[in-house]
Amino acid sequence: MAGLADEVSRQSGKQITYTDLPVDKYVGVLVDGGTPQAGAEIVADGDRGVASGDLHVEGNDLERLIGRQPTTLAEASRDAM
Repeated sequence: MAGLADEVSRQSGKQITYTDLPVDKYVGVLVDGGTPQAGAEIVADGDRGVASGDLHVEGNDLERLIGRQPTTLAEASRDAM
């Protein structure tokens, strides 16, 4: 997420920051925002897994699956502006 914040900052010319919260604090923020406790715990645990590399795959599986080069973060950020 820090990389995404950096790229959006670069593309937009505005400083975007990312704060990595511990799971318990993230759950609290989600609950305070109206997410039910159980849902907040699921989201926070999923994000914890992503941050620790649970979804990281080496190789070109995505390219083979979609039949083209994946869009880069820079391209996606630029196109979203």
